Amino acid sequence: ARTFITVSNDARCVSTASCFERAIFRRVRLCQAPSLTLSHKILGTAAVLGFVFTAAHPVAVLVTVLHDGAAWGVTAWSLNVAGYLAGVGFAFLCQEVSNKEATEEVKRMAFWILVWSSITFGVRVLDILMLTGAVVIEEIYHTPQAPTLYANIVSEIVVAFPYAS
Repeated sequence: ARTFITVSNDARCVSTASCFERAIFRRVRLCQAPSLTLSHKILGTAAVLGFVFTAAHPVAVLVTVLHDGAAWGVTAWSLNVAGYLAGVGFAFLCQEVSNKEATEEVKRMAFWILVWSSITFGVRVLDILMLTGAVVIEEIYHTPQAPTLYANIVSEIVVAFPYAS
């Protein structure tokens, strides 16, 4: 059953179930499986967070480079680029799986999403510990300050952590 609130003759979605049936999801090609399950909705939400990460992370990198410079070292740059490319790729994979009926191929794709998100969850926990200064691994990065810290909090904690979770 759908629940609506009428505000200025405009019906707005209230329940989560009906939100996934809204036109915006059709426009961005999310959650379009013939039989929409909770798994489809979770993967569609992950895809949205992944696409937000795709935009937020380069901003954090730009702020970091402008504020602290680009001399991060090969290890830090390699991990950064690899993590970003994996995040972008899995955002598209989540989008694709959110649109498909459950088949063996889709189950294999979902398995790799689970593997990736499990690994990334651990990386995000480590990242949060490094951002807060609780763990220091100089080869990856120094604990950021001011604008670099704030940009990374948005990119890595507010967006990337829920995306990986």
